[in-house]
Amino acid sequence: MPSGTHRFVFYTRPFTDVPFFELPVTIREEQAVIADSTFNLSAGEVYTLNVLEKEVGGEELSTLLYLRQERFHKMAFADSLLYVNFYNLSAVGYVDAHPEPSAMITNYDQATGTAIKEHVNIYYSLYRDDIPYPFTLINNQRPRIGFTPVPGHQLIPLQQLTRSQEPIVTPYNTIPLFLPDDTTGNILSRHWVRLDIVPPGGGGGGLIGVSDPSHRLFAPANGTIVSLTNLSDEGRTQLYTGGSGNAPGFFLPSLIRQAASGPYRQRSFATVSTIEFINKQVYMTSVMKTYDPPIN
Repeated sequence: MPSGTHRFVFYTRPFTDVPFFELPVTIREEQAVIADSTFNLSAGEVYTLNVLEKEVGGEELSTLLYLRQERFHKMAFADSLLYVNFYNLSAVGYVDAHPEPSAMITNYDQATGTAIKEHVNIYYSLYRDDIPYPFTLINNQRPRIGFTPVPGHQLIPLQQLTRSQEPIVTPYNTIPLFLPDDTTGNILSRHWVRLDIVPPGGGGGGLIGVSDPSHRLFAPANGTIVSLTNLSDEGRTQLYTGGSGNAPGFFLPSLIRQAASGPYRQRSFATVSTIEFINKQVYMTSVMKTYDPPIN
């Protein structure tokens, strides 16, 4: 998109494959404007644009066009660390207006689950995946992902998060890509990341850690505790985390990316990721550095 002044307008529309401006005039005239704002975009910059609900409870839907100017493309990042920042862009009053029970676990392509409270603490935990590398089928099936806790990396505090719709970049948190006992020469990362979002004080019932992360006990109230399980997309199956007593949560793509590079069939690369909570949905964006193509 060229730099300069741009007007962004979002309309309602029918659920069809017909482009908006190819719809009959009579139908277009029936549609409502959801958001309409003008922004000046600078050359060479990267932006995140969201249409947000401002507040729950009004007679009419109140919306906001949210434009955040990113900084990651101007920052220096270490290759040995994962970087992730968080935003709670939910509407004012959303959690209180939706006390109904939420789905316990949802896949990323159906990421509608539990809203988080106004103020929360975020923790990370690491688990060994316990699967063979390079990835191979076992009895013609993908191996199940392991969940052996990594000592010293359980429920490590990352940050406090407060709901805000101010378009200000939040600080990035770091998580190790490789562990001290790595035996691959920093080629393959053998763990995955779980993020737990907990209100101050544990939200009534609190968090009880046990060795198997799929059977931690949580207070299952709406907005109390949400878990993000970040698993790899390449050659791995999802860890089973269903069943009663688990955290409402989401499966998300991994913060660690695996790719063929150089002489290696699989090599691990760090990402710079952003996770946004918007009402009962979660969105994740990841970028990574370029890497050497595989050598045939």
